Amino acid sequence: MFKHFKLLLLSKTAFDSGIVLSGAVVSTIFGFLITILLARNLNAASLGIVLTSLTFTQLLVDLSEFGIGASILNFIPRDKDKKEVIIKTTFLIKFIVGALILSLVLVFTNTINDLMFKNTLITPFLRISAVGFFFLIFINWGQSILQAEKKFISSSILGAGVNLSRISVLLIIALLGFFSIFNIYWSIQLILLLVCVGMFCVIPFSFIKIKLKFSDFKRIFSFGAPIAVGFSLAALYTRVDQIFIFRFNGPVQASVYGLAFRVASVLLFVSSALGSATIPRFSSFSKAEFIPYFKKTVSASIYLSIISLIGIIMAPPILMFLFGDKFKDSVLPFQILSIGMLFFILVTPFYNAIIFFLRKPIYSIWNSFASLIIVTILLYMLIPKYQSAGAAIGVAALYLLQFIWTVSYFFICFRND
Repeated sequence: MFKHFKLLLLSKTAFDSGIVLSGAVVSTIFGFLITILLARNLNAASLGIVLTSLTFTQLLVDLSEFGIGASILNFIPRDKDKKEVIIKTTFLIKFIVGALILSLVLVFTNTINDLMFKNTLITPFLRISAVGFFFLIFINWGQSILQAEKKFISSSILGAGVNLSRISVLLIIALLGFFSIFNIYWSIQLILLLVCVGMFCVIPFSFIKIKLKFSDFKRIFSFGAPIAVGFSLAALYTRVDQIFIFRFNGPVQASVYGLAFRVASVLLFVSSALGSATIPRFSSFSKAEFIPYFKKTVSASIYLSIISLIGIIMAPPILMFLFGDKFKDSVLPFQILSIGMLFFILVTPFYNAIIFFLRKPIYSIWNSFASLIIVTILLYMLIPKYQSAGAAIGVAALYLLQFIWTVSYFFICFRND
């Protein structure tokens, strides 16, 4: 076992994953500091509004993805001669979709609030979220391009730049004594404009001169459409917990659960970073090349989950120390969520292999559709009675079920391939 672990550490998989993981770790540290700063300087209700608004921002980002990131990671490694065509095509899709969603949110903010949140306190923050969303979609687009080109260092720096810029502006506001809920939320969204400017210094705008054909858009959508549907459904089932907590229990409980989820989601970021490093190779490997590489990624996820168990045990006293007694109720939801997220880490290599090696993007739709139905039922049953702990149980149960059916489906498909 230790010999295999040593080989894994010296492999190309470990090197690429290490770079991406390092970027994710740095970004996560900054994100963690942001959460501490917010929790220490805002009351529970204000923190609940901010965390829920950030969830809404990310929901918009995910719903607008349209399978673009997956298409970039799939096509650029395999078709390098058409790299700039792919870059321009995806850029235009991002711009058109982003501008449309931004306009719709600004116009129909009150309607969105009535349908999703039922609380007028959050209304102005939804508008600010729409502005931040527009910048974030291009940052994510840039990361996908850099990862597809295997420029993992640049991609990691870009990803870490989001939280680095945010923590910087928050510290400036705190030092100047302007730390109010409106000041901090406007600042952490508008600062993303600077990150976008930095991104286009790394990805030159020369691609804009390329002429496109209708077939270029068709190619992107033909591959990305199934993933887009699945990704949109996934965006809903991974955000509905925070929205339900805010809608049914108010901003205070939203802060309790939101804090627990943001700390526990460190495990999700690490798992996503590992997946980002492996996807370009999954999409280009033959079966003979895939098998040893896949075994290494599964081993990496197992070792990562074992390390994460230590964090779960040590986290409660640390959470109390960092966030104070006013958020002591976040400890139990955090522990429950973290156990569930271990299954998410373990299933990541299997899920990516199904989509990118076995070429079954339709699976993302069925996986996300089933997940949305199951988690919605669980949350409706558990949140009214158990509040934050109920939401955590529902989410953890879902990740366990996803692990079971995804691993089973992978082996069925792989044996028949």
